[in-house]
Amino acid sequence: MGTTIRIPKPLYGEDGPAITISRSGVYEVGEYDIVDVLKVKTMLLIIQMLEDDNAVVSGCHEIIDMSKATMGHFLQMTPALMKKMSSFADEAIPIRQKGAHFINTPVGFEQIFNLFRSFLSPPPPPPSIVIFKHLNY
Repeated sequence: MGTTIRIPKPLYGEDGPAITISRSGVYEVGEYDIVDVLKVKTMLLIIQMLEDDNAVVSGCHEIIDMSKATMGHFLQMTPALMKKMSSFADEAIPIRQKGAHFINTPVGFEQIFNLFRSFLSPPPPPPSIVIFKHLNY
């Protein structure tokens, strides 16, 4: 699918948090469901958890590029799915989410994300979530 890649070198040297880059919207909405994409991401996360002790200890930063995301992709994210994702991340995966950085977000994403944010249960301490509307490379 080409949606996720893990950067082999951690941030801030050998003991820093791992970095994962995800590209939302690169899959066809009619061919794949968001649940299928999340299953693959979960499998990759479990492999990372088993093979990279540093990611478990130091945590993980995720960069999410939304430049190709369409309304069809956003309509697949329901409040119930967001709640399940949040509780799964908090209770089932021992890798600490250090931060999520959304780049190239479409118009209105921040307002919708803040609405869905009420469904998220933040782990202590809450991860930093940063939204960049446009990122010049």
